Parts: sequence; C-alpha cells; structure tokens
Amino acid sequence: SLLTSFGDYELTVIQCDANIQSVEHFDNFQPLPPDHKWKTRGFGGTDFRPVFQYLTAHPELEPSLLIFFTDGGGPAPQNPPPYPVLWLLCNNGQAPANWGNTIQL
Repeated sequence: SLLTSFGDYELTVIQCDANIQSVEHFDNFQPLPPDHKWKTRGFGGTDFRPVFQYLTAHPELEPSLLIFFTDGGGPAPQNPPPYPVLWLLCNNGQAPANWGNTIQL
C-alpha cells in the first residue's frame, strides 16, 4: 500500500550477495502482489559493487533512490553514484562507505 500511495511507481528489487542473485521489477501496471512470497537468495559473502555495476549497465532504470538492507559487511564503491543511497543497517551494522545516508534499525 505504501507503493500505491505515490500513484505511478517503479520498484526494482535486486538480491545480491557477492553476485546478483535475483532481479524483480514492479510498477503500477505490473504491481507487487499483496501475497507476494519473497524467496531469499544468496547468503554468500557480501559485495555491494555488483548492484552499482548492474544499475550502471541498465540506465533505463533511472534510479531515484537505492536502499540497501544490510549489516554493511562488504566492499562498496569508493565514490558515490549520482543518485541517493540509503544504508538500512541491522543491529550493530556499519556503513560500508563514507557516503550515503544510514539508518540503524
């Protein structure tokens, strides 16, 4: 319901551990079903760089915000991307970069 409160929306969910494991796209024409069952993929080592590389390789996505749910344990690009990044960190998590905004959950 949060997505639909904005009217038109696009959401891309990228699951990544050390590599991209899954990419799912949703928008107001192909919405996220209310009963969608997430299949968690990965659980290898963490590397944030493949997500940024994926977004660079797919400029049609035009991200307005990238949100990572993470403990922060892994390498990130040295320089920030041209869009905002929010690191949502679990308890005791640490931001993997000195750029972006962080929220400790």
